[in-house]
Amino acid sequence: MRIKKQNLENNQKNPCRLQEIIAELETLYSELYDINLYIYKSESDKTIIDIKYYSKKSLEPSFREKVTDKAPMLHCKISHPPTLSEGEKFDINWETQMQ
Repeated sequence: MRIKKQNLENNQKNPCRLQEIIAELETLYSELYDINLYIYKSESDKTIIDIKYYSKKSLEPSFREKVTDKAPMLHCKISHPPTLSEGEKFDINWETQMQ
């Protein structure tokens, strides 16, 4: 269910070029706590990455004080099919095919 909902949301978004996203993230960088990159879809000529980020402002005030001067964490994630066996190859687009 989560995958289908995420696919619906992503299908309604307009992809941006990497240069545009970098410029936007640079303006927000000092306020970010966590940046998550997920491969959404890959084609032979492009890869679409879903970027989610969380502001330090969303944190509890007592914890926010501890991380105010720290750089944001960066997580790059690839979802594996739940039935994947160790060492088995899989189609990176498996989630987008679940629509």
